[in-house]
Amino acid sequence: MPKNKRPMTAEEIRQKKRECERKRRARIKADPVLYAASKKKDNERYAQKRCKKQVKTVNEMTPRERRIQQRAWRERKARSRSNKKREEQLLQKLKENTPETSADEENRASPTHKVFELALSSPTSSFSSGLQKQEKQKQKQQQKQKQPKQQLQKQQKNQQKRKKKQQNFYFL
Repeated sequence: MPKNKRPMTAEEIRQKKRECERKRRARIKADPVLYAASKKKDNERYAQKRCKKQVKTVNEMTPRERRIQQRAWRERKARSRSNKKREEQLLQKLKENTPETSADEENRASPTHKVFELALSSPTSSFSSGLQKQEKQKQKQQQKQKQPKQQLQKQQKNQQKRKKKQQNFYFL
């Protein structure tokens, strides 16, 4: 039993909830009876919202509302495509830069390797998002190393601004 278990941060709590929700949805999708029941509930919920006029169908929208909604759909789809393309490129780079050994070839037949391959290939993989975070951190570190002069200039400007504010304060 650990002596001092640190409390979870808000981000860790959200991540844990997301993971549990993901597992629950996967369990429901795996069972045809539960999946049909959840689909039925979703349809009923949507029908109730339509009756209460909380949701407008495209036919009920004015031309202006329709244009706005279609623009939002296009932007969302473009973001989705770019995210998918970025993940595919990341996986491709990962496969290219990972050295292949004879042990890897032997392990390819194992079921755990297949699960790992599936985890890498899924677009919502936490592994791939972790890699993206690592890449972003590396890029930030490289930018920090490249721009120390600019940071010094900014700091000097900020110091000058503070001095001017102090001087202006004394004149009031």
